[in-house]
Amino acid sequence: MVVGADSLRNSFWLGISCAWHNRLIMALLGLSALGAFLGVPIKTYCLLLVATFGMPDLQDMGLLLSSAGGGALVGAFGLASFKRLKNQGAVMLVNGFLFSVSLMAFAISPS
Repeated sequence: MVVGADSLRNSFWLGISCAWHNRLIMALLGLSALGAFLGVPIKTYCLLLVATFGMPDLQDMGLLLSSAGGGALVGAFGLASFKRLKNQGAVMLVNGFLFSVSLMAFAISPS
């Protein structure tokens, strides 16, 4: 048995128990899981866009993927810059909702 594995297991279940009893944490975890589950395939769709519109250059694919990463970085630094922002959890929920809506709009967009 690995040293500390029992305490890691207990810590994991304690964290799950605490999150289960806090609605905001559960909402944030659920939103994060949903964004990871539905947002990660965007990389595949970007590759499909590159192939569909005949962009032969891998540089275009890199530009599409880096713009998503750059937007995430700007959003993270922007949210971190508001040190005394009231309802920071609610702001994160709204941003996650907007991310979901933008993915849906991207999915049904004909162009």
